[in-house]
Amino acid sequence: MTAPVQFPNPAMLETTFRQVTDPVTETEEDVTYLLPVGGLAYGAAGGGISVGWDSEDHIRGVILSSVEDQGDWIVGTGPEGQVYRFRDLDPHDAVTMSPAGVPQPLMVVQAEVIRGGVLAQSLDAVVAADNTVATLMLETGMGTFVRYAGDWQLLADDSGALEDCSLVAVGAGALSVWDAADSASQTISVFDLPLKTGNGDEVIDPEAEPDVETAAAIAASGVSIPQVSRVEDLDLAIRYANTHPTARWYVTKRASALAASARIPAHWNVVPAVNPAPFSLTHQEQEM
Repeated sequence: MTAPVQFPNPAMLETTFRQVTDPVTETEEDVTYLLPVGGLAYGAAGGGISVGWDSEDHIRGVILSSVEDQGDWIVGTGPEGQVYRFRDLDPHDAVTMSPAGVPQPLMVVQAEVIRGGVLAQSLDAVVAADNTVATLMLETGMGTFVRYAGDWQLLADDSGALEDCSLVAVGAGALSVWDAADSASQTISVFDLPLKTGNGDEVIDPEAEPDVETAAAIAASGVSIPQVSRVEDLDLAIRYANTHPTARWYVTKRASALAASARIPAHWNVVPAVNPAPFSLTHQEQEM
């Protein structure tokens, strides 16, 4: 018997098992599993179709008594009536395969299943000095991808387009926010995006007003520094100050006020002054 259909490879395998979900009451429920598989091979065997695949460094497989091409899925039935469904991988499969939680380029998803270690593990916003978002970015094992016109585009290795920007880890919900704004040709701030925190996606609230001394420090630094009104704000501020050294005094000062000085990178070597702020005098001011 020859296989009447062509199985996708790599593929997403779906099957449903009857399992005991409550051992006390012996309640049984159908539980559906989705498993990305690579190295898929098939052929005639024992009056049916033998299908094998790689899974977690093991070769697994099943003999199907019947196989049917249902369009998006190749559906096979095992000798005991167990149904196995195979389909091509999809960019949206990355949502559950990576902590980034967003669709990723199809070739990246396929490579992840074949050899592993390829999917981006986080979604980053590319942020300019004025806190506006230039684009979103995925760092994958196949290169850097940026978001443009609702799709991921591979960034050339020698591109300098993002040199003056910093990266901020954002939550999966940032993708839909960015795509909507990009489609409408609207500029958005990093504060409009849900940021990645230990407790899930959270929108940073930029409304808290800094005190007079802090406002003066920000103005003197010549950059727009993310405001730090709580410990949770430090992650963004530290990321910003890592690429903008003139912002480190303010971030260090706020971390000290929040009893979180341990969060400040040791290589900054910054000691916050109480008064006055360490402003650099211009030549004109020195002559006054």
